[in-house]
Amino acid sequence: METDKITLEDFMINFTAISEIIIKEYLSFYDKCRTNSFGIELNDVMAYLDIDNRDSLKTKIIKNFQLDLDYIEKMKEIENTTNTYGTLIYVTFETFQKICMMSKTEKASKVRDYHVKLFKLLKYIDSYKNEISNAIMENYYGKYN
Repeated sequence: METDKITLEDFMINFTAISEIIIKEYLSFYDKCRTNSFGIELNDVMAYLDIDNRDSLKTKIIKNFQLDLDYIEKMKEIENTTNTYGTLIYVTFETFQKICMMSKTEKASKVRDYHVKLFKLLKYIDSYKNEISNAIMENYYGKYN
């Protein structure tokens, strides 16, 4: 008999004190990087964090992060123009997290709270790791000695 697997999202919703809305929004950025490390477009980060000044954020990214490791730049033709290009910046999930930690917006504060609560969960799991391990072993191998 195979048991249903719980998703990361469901686990966090059911076993943490983190808001379901924050979990769903935050994990949507994680999902964007599943197939492409640089899956998060800077405009999406700005919209999520309620940041208005794109030039200021772009300058901070270029100053504080490494091209081709933390972010990439892609040229894109601007709509309704001929031969005019703009630069799009795409960041990794880790860079997205760091931007959230550096930002001073209300949403960024909620992300920092998310990480604090997640760490509390990890400390709780660590204190019960032997019991959890035994339960897993019992589930797969019968009585664990």
